[in-house]
Amino acid sequence: MLEAALESIKTDWKPLIQEILNKYPDIALQLKGEYQKYEKVTNIYPPVDQIFSAFNHFNQSDLKVIIIGQDPYHQNGQANGLAFSVKEGVKIPPSLRNILKKIQLEYVQIRPIKNGDLTYLAKQGVLLINRTLTVRDSQANCHQKIWDKFTPALIREVLLKNNKLKNSIVLLLWGQKAVQVLKDMAPDLEKKKEIISGHHIFTSCHPSPLAATRGKWFDNTHFTRTNIFLQNIGKEQIEWYPKSLEYNLFGESE
Repeated sequence: MLEAALESIKTDWKPLIQEILNKYPDIALQLKGEYQKYEKVTNIYPPVDQIFSAFNHFNQSDLKVIIIGQDPYHQNGQANGLAFSVKEGVKIPPSLRNILKKIQLEYVQIRPIKNGDLTYLAKQGVLLINRTLTVRDSQANCHQKIWDKFTPALIREVLLKNNKLKNSIVLLLWGQKAVQVLKDMAPDLEKKKEIISGHHIFTSCHPSPLAATRGKWFDNTHFTRTNIFLQNIGKEQIEWYPKSLEYNLFGESE
């Protein structure tokens, strides 16, 4: 089953993903068991050819930002393989709505973002990766144990590789589960420090409505601060919103 998912990757991420899957063969075995057991009685999201969608929009050398989510949306037609993102035309879930609202608050010259498909960010080198890459219908986090080692191992290899290249990556960690990915990358503190050295990390509460209210999600300025950092190291900034949403001098969209 994962063979088909891997075949959908058309970028140079494929060998690295294959390497990690080879290191943890239980991922493929457990996921195969899930499909054999549940495929005829319920849906598993996202579709197989979108499981590794986060890696299909840019090559490794174009990576600028990593955003770590939890697991895919677990209702029909929502998940598209990118953390927090939904397909165009799908009702925007609460966490994503708060993310888009935060972008609008930081960039006051734009109209509200009404499309929840974040592919436009992925195409700019933003890795929108969930801790867990698959889920059964209406059963949030049910595949957490299957993918538990995958995302920390992947992020670890990516950060170490970019350390050697002296290429700084921005990590946006929203909520304790995102922070935990970094904690799970290595067994001891010194190794963790080695992995994240040279990179820039912004942390905040999760953008879900309850956490956002309690944790002051709307007080962070991660999007503008990320662009300031990218500019300072000579990289092209991220366009966090579609240019079509900008107001012109007369207060109308261009």
